[in-house]
Amino acid sequence: MAAKIHGTYNVSLIVAPIFIYLYDWALTIDQEVELIWHHKWSITKALFLVLRYGMFPLAVADFWTATHSGLSMKLCVVFGHSTISLMHWDRCAVLRYISGYGLLVLVPAVQLVLQLRIFAMYNKSRRLLFLNAALFLIQGGFTLYGMIVHLPQREIFPVRADIVGSCYSLMPKSLGFTCIAPLTFESYMAALALAKMIQNRRSYGSALKGDGILTLLV
Repeated sequence: MAAKIHGTYNVSLIVAPIFIYLYDWALTIDQEVELIWHHKWSITKALFLVLRYGMFPLAVADFWTATHSGLSMKLCVVFGHSTISLMHWDRCAVLRYISGYGLLVLVPAVQLVLQLRIFAMYNKSRRLLFLNAALFLIQGGFTLYGMIVHLPQREIFPVRADIVGSCYSLMPKSLGFTCIAPLTFESYMAALALAKMIQNRRSYGSALKGDGILTLLV
């Protein structure tokens, strides 16, 4: 019973943000059709669609592992009286790589959008653009290397069919260091944006009073 309760907590933590994501998509689909689909193809449109719909495979994979039990068990196919165990198809490993390497597409796409915003905010400064592009490639290289080296060390262990959800695993502590490079780069980008917003407000003589702080942060 305790195992089922523990599993239910994991299901809630995974399913809740998925439904928030779908709810947001449903609220803004009309604006997407009007502002995106009716325009010609461009880098901006491609990045938007990657970020918009690249989450769907990850959401499906996470939802499947959170709501279905026994995926970590061996997959067997029965032909008459013969049972064939598909040893080479580790379903949890497949879902793990969908989630892990799917992020290798989505995270760089988010960072490219951030760079385009910074480029526009700083009056299309090419010097800053090239600097940010170089930092983007450096941190991307560190992140990719960390995932290639440390992600395969993640150990998925089989669970009983009565436990809610599947694909529970133990991750090496070294995998956490993989997040340092992208978090540092994105914090740097956010600092640039915040500094420019403060500078613009001071230039226009706008004092941060009342709800000014909230407006700045949002």
